Amino acid sequence: MESTRIRLVSGDGQVFEVKRIAVSRSSTIMEALRLRVKSNDDSPLVLNGIDGETLEKVIEYCDRHYVPFSDLADEAVFNSLKAFDADFVNVDETTFFNLIDAAAYLKIKSLMDLTCATLSKKFKGKNYKEIGEVIENWKQYAD
Repeated sequence: MESTRIRLVSGDGQVFEVKRIAVSRSSTIMEALRLRVKSNDDSPLVLNGIDGETLEKVIEYCDRHYVPFSDLADEAVFNSLKAFDADFVNVDETTFFNLIDAAAYLKIKSLMDLTCATLSKKFKGKNYKEIGEVIENWKQYAD
């Protein structure tokens, strides 16, 4: 029987116990768990490509976004989720770029959509030189 909670370990060694259903948005995690079930492996899943601080934020996002589809029809729930998203991406540049990288690494489409839409808004009204500076900053964080 599959556990309802799993343990994730960030690249810097931080351990998180999370609800399996919440992180089911991540194709990367779900594929790794499928492979582990076949081999009866219940050890923590190590995610070397993401640091603990960023993984904690991603888990917060996944926990908040695990809303049954039927509940999204409720306008108050929908508006609350939109407000959460707006606040979630209102972070410093380093954290923001780490979230984009984490969304790609973990293959969380909704988080990738949110971060890319936010990045697009950051580019709006900027000339090519200003956009280039943002991209250069991102490259620095990736190194």
